[in-house]
Amino acid sequence: MRSVKFNVRKGLFARLSTHTYRSVAEAMAELIINGMDSAHLAGRLPKIIITVFEKGQHPLSPNGKALSVIDNGLGFTDNVIERYCDVGESAWEGSSGVVQGQFGIGKIAAMSLGAGEVSPYYIVTRTSKSGRPEMVFITADTIERESGWKSLPNKSGFDYLPSSESFAEILIPDYQDNISLDELRRQLTYCLPTFPWKVTVNGQEVSHRQFDVQTSFTSPVLPELGGVIEIELGIPKVSDSRDCVMLEDSERKRLVCSLGDVARLGEIHGAILNPRLVGTIKAPGLSAFSTTDRAGLRAAFWRSHKGKVVKDAILLWANQLAEDLVGKSEASGKDVMGFVNETLDLFRQAFGSPKQVLVETPSNKDDAKTKNGGSGSRVKRETPEGINKGGSPQHQNNVPRVRIKDQDYFIYSYPLSSDLPAQARDMSGAKAIIINTQHLSVKRLMQERLAVGTKREHVVRWLVEAHVLLQMNRSSAETLVAWVYRILDEVLYNKKS
Repeated sequence: MRSVKFNVRKGLFARLSTHTYRSVAEAMAELIINGMDSAHLAGRLPKIIITVFEKGQHPLSPNGKALSVIDNGLGFTDNVIERYCDVGESAWEGSSGVVQGQFGIGKIAAMSLGAGEVSPYYIVTRTSKSGRPEMVFITADTIERESGWKSLPNKSGFDYLPSSESFAEILIPDYQDNISLDELRRQLTYCLPTFPWKVTVNGQEVSHRQFDVQTSFTSPVLPELGGVIEIELGIPKVSDSRDCVMLEDSERKRLVCSLGDVARLGEIHGAILNPRLVGTIKAPGLSAFSTTDRAGLRAAFWRSHKGKVVKDAILLWANQLAEDLVGKSEASGKDVMGFVNETLDLFRQAFGSPKQVLVETPSNKDDAKTKNGGSGSRVKRETPEGINKGGSPQHQNNVPRVRIKDQDYFIYSYPLSSDLPAQARDMSGAKAIIINTQHLSVKRLMQERLAVGTKREHVVRWLVEAHVLLQMNRSSAETLVAWVYRILDEVLYNKKS
């Protein structure tokens, strides 16, 4: 009998499963994205089938509900299951293809969805080699747990499984849900990637997100890269906290890192970092410089000639496209921002002004001066042949900023898939607070006739709450505050959660 071992200290799973995911939908999205990775590696359009079985409907969960997540990917081979049991490392590490899951925590998501603090679950799979479904039992109750591949105990209870092609199923017995199927579908819409896929929940499809505006651009062939750079950007009607623009290796079709991760290294700035944007920037040969950590690309890449070409393409072409998109997108938070600006003086009186931000581009490199009249430093960056030498406006200079305690934030406003009226995010080495214009409290604030002082107190509370939650960095605290607002909605606005 072959054994499976989780290489992790006892008790770690309990802490991770409790604090990693804010909702059932987020944990489930982690499992779905892992399945999408496997489908991409199999060369298939991802098709994920989610089924919630009622109590007693599934043979492996006779005394409770069961959750089934089935993908149309490669299935779990012996090598994959061994890597799967290494927490913090993706089971698909080293594979070629578009891979969203990078950090090997999908097993944490599965364990968070059952009845216990750390719940066991089953993997049922068929690979192209095995030809028949097999299953393995996964648990973290002890540091080591042996469990070999076994035949299904009751084949008549598994007639919902795919009949021939390879697949993998994560089956969670005693599934604990506190959400309706319709609400689950709605939340998954905002948690899942924007590339093509098909996901169903009990037979009904999950909708893709709708976009306000989208655009794309393909560069001329750049000799330094031996190919072109492709840029695809969009602004969704409702944003999610994980939205970002990704760098992709166009040859291997593999996502390498987010631009926010690159910006923390000081390499990228400008409108392309606007937190509303989603999309990809594709360039050849990036995987040769990729790493397994969150930075995604080795710092040496950005010092290389190829890295400088990619960086300048982003600073010029991608920034211009981003500026155009942000300008065209409907300013749903315009009225809110007008009032938010009136509250910023209160923060300046309490904590002082934010630090000055100077953003320089290739277009102003011969006249880079600080705003207070200082001499500044000359920006030296070679613009590769074939790239427009005109720079693009930098959105940071036009975005309101505030200091709360000793932390500076950019302030934005647009619809979020969040239960909070404001949410703070760590973005591109800076931080931002987004006023959620879709939240009922924000809508009421702008619609009702309230005293100016009352409105100001609401806005100040939103900003402070967002700051505190980011500093605490605890998803459970965010869930608690969201719960408070849902109850307030019921009490003040007669809106049932």
